[in-house]
Formats: sequence, C-alpha cells, structure tokens
Amino acid sequence: MFVIKGKSIGLRKFVLGPNDIKKIAGWLNDGEATRFMFYGRYPANIEQVKELFKSYIDEGKNEIFIMVDIKSGLDIGFSGIFDIDNVSKKAEPRMLIGLREFRGDNYGMEGVALLTHFAFNTLHLNKLYGGVARPNNKGAEKFYKLLGYKILGIQKNIAYRNSQYCDGLIIDMLRSEYYPKITEFYKNNFGID
Repeated sequence: MFVIKGKSIGLRKFVLGPNDIKKIAGWLNDGEATRFMFYGRYPANIEQVKELFKSYIDEGKNEIFIMVDIKSGLDIGFSGIFDIDNVSKKAEPRMLIGLREFRGDNYGMEGVALLTHFAFNTLHLNKLYGGVARPNNKGAEKFYKLLGYKILGIQKNIAYRNSQYCDGLIIDMLRSEYYPKITEFYKNNFGID
C-alpha cells in the first residue's frame, strides 16, 4: 500500500478520483492549513482542485502522495516531489498536513524526511530545493534545519497572504550532503531505511 513509510506515517500514491480530490479540496480551503503556503490564496472548488492535480499528473514531472497515519489509517494530508527536472536531477518537495489534530506533532518533519529519502534513494535526484514562508513558520524552519537542509537566503515579499507580504527562506539539500551522514539521522528518528 505504501510507497515509503516511517514510524508514524506512510505515503501512498495519490489517485485522481473523488475520494482523494474531495479531501485535498477540503484541506486547500482550510486557511489554517495553508496559511504559510502558496496554495489556498483563493478558494477552490472540487472541480478546480481536480483540474490542478490532473495537470500535475499530465505534466509527468510530479510524484504525488497521500500521507496516512499508520496507527489510525487516516489520510492526514498530501505531499509530493514536484517539478522534477530529470536532466539537472532536481525537484521541490511539498507537503500539507490537512487534519488539524496531526499538525505540530512531528508529522510534518517525518513527512519531509520521507519525501527527501524517496527523492534521493528512489528517484536518484541530486538536489532538492524549496522555500519556507516567514516570519511565523518557525516550526518548519527548525525542522528543515534538523533534517539537513541548508538555508541559502531570504526572499523579501515573496508572497501576499492574509493582507500582508511575507518573506521566504530559500532552502536546499544536495545528495552528497544526504549520504551517508543524514541518512543515519533519518533511520534512527523515523525508521527510514
């Protein structure tokens, strides 16, 4: 069932069907879930979410997953490796914890660890990159550092959310930084082999 799993969550393949689309639409329309993301700037109905995720699949350069809590079996969010560039071997990991009761309990950290391992170990990418909104997303900033991502700089006024501009941290990790040192941390803390 799972493409990859850790101690608390597993990632299963996203299915472009009514069950997954309905859940994702609900999560994307939850302002609390998307407050630090580019998703959720505008309300989206089920058909719009379906078209968005269909376009991700049709592009052929995205691996999309549903995050599942192993203990309860609940779908708790979605994640993926997006904009895969097979020539430069780079991509962007993205994740959203949709169910409120699973936010802030290291599920996000484990989710990013699973994506990172999948990207380097299965897709054989060389670089992962992304951004973290600021100033009120200290949790994500902290766990990306703990997971071995480097902060490259700050982009000023990168997004307009909740009637204000926010800055974004630019982060990345190279495959050579991941192996062998960081893999031990992932294995010991999240059960990822």
